[in-house]
Amino acid sequence: MASETDAGRYLIHKAGRGWYRPDAQGYTLDPRQAGRYSFDEAVAHSHPNGPFGPRDGITVKNESEVDGACPAPEYAGLVEQDEYDIAAAATNHADKVLRAAGSALKHYTTPSIKKAILSAMLDAIEEAYRAGADLVIARTSDLTARNKALEAEIERLREALLDCAAPMRILRRHAEEQGRELNGMAYTVANDVHFVKEHARKALEARP
Repeated sequence: MASETDAGRYLIHKAGRGWYRPDAQGYTLDPRQAGRYSFDEAVAHSHPNGPFGPRDGITVKNESEVDGACPAPEYAGLVEQDEYDIAAAATNHADKVLRAAGSALKHYTTPSIKKAILSAMLDAIEEAYRAGADLVIARTSDLTARNKALEAEIERLREALLDCAAPMRILRRHAEEQGRELNGMAYTVANDVHFVKEHARKALEARP
């Protein structure tokens, strides 16, 4: 059991949103990207209504108790950063706009000013979600291109593997390309392990 005095080892989770990011700036579904808080900080954030008030779905867990929060030491420096949590960032921005607008509306009673505040609030929310959508589309396009490249590479290596399993495929293909027919030496070449190894080596070296 971790000590309650462990510094920077606690994660904070809000039901329906996810893990708190560093400095409580938004949420993420990936515990690797969550902020680490001291026990005192975690308690302060997880009791928004005072020590005996409702927790609003907020819980605290030690890092060691969260699956996926601690990558193995040999991979700790290789964890890919999450670049796809755009929706959470847009939602967080919209929440801030709503809170600011709500605060402003409490202080102004003039209808025209209230209307201006609400209009600015809606414009800010629309801008936040539009920016998020643009980033999602760009990220999706990038992933689609990468997936197509990987599919092509897998197919190329699959063909090379089939060639190694049946070397006569290589010789028949070369003969067809040159408009020739195979002779008896083809079987000797096909059964030469060095010929097969050389074909495999060239296939691996040809990676894009």
